[in-house]
Amino acid sequence: MEKQSTMNDFPTRSNINNLIQTIHDATEIAQHHGVQCWLCYGALLGMIRENRLLPWNNDAELGCWYTNDIISKMKRITADLTNRGYTVYYASTMGAISVKQTGAVVNINCFWREGDYAVRPHEEIPSIYQGYSSIFVRIFYQVGFSMGLYYDGFITSLRLSKSIKD
Repeated sequence: MEKQSTMNDFPTRSNINNLIQTIHDATEIAQHHGVQCWLCYGALLGMIRENRLLPWNNDAELGCWYTNDIISKMKRITADLTNRGYTVYYASTMGAISVKQTGAVVNINCFWREGDYAVRPHEEIPSIYQGYSSIFVRIFYQVGFSMGLYYDGFITSLRLSKSIKD
C-alpha cells in the first residue's frame, strides 16, 4: 500500500519568523529601488486561503514586472540585501534574485506581459526531460536557456530592438 502524503511529510520547512522578516526586507529594499513586488505562488496561496504563510512551504516567491532598467535595479537590490547579511544570488538570464538566510528562502522573479498573460522564464529542466533523457538533451536545454530565454540574455543583447514583440 502506498503511503499518502501529508503536509508533515515535507523534508524542509521554513522558519516562519525568518521568512516573514526576509520577505519584509526584500520588498522594502526593492521598493526603495523602484521595484514593486507582490506575493505569488505558494506564499500567495497561503495568505489567500489560510491568512498565513504555509508552515510546510520551504520558500516564498515574490513577483515584479520586467522593465528596461530592471538589471541595474536588481543589482542594487542584491547589493543592499547582501549588506544586510543575506546570502543573495542574482540570475540575470532568468530575471530572478534568491535571498537566503537560516530557515528562509525568498525568490524575486521578474515577469513581463505577453497579451493577457504574465510570463516568466523557469530555471529548471522541464519534467519531460528529467530522469530518462540523455545528458545531451539536458546540456542543450541549459545552453539554450542561458543564451537568451530572458529579454537581456545573450541572444537578445545582440538585437537592436528590445520591444515586447521580441
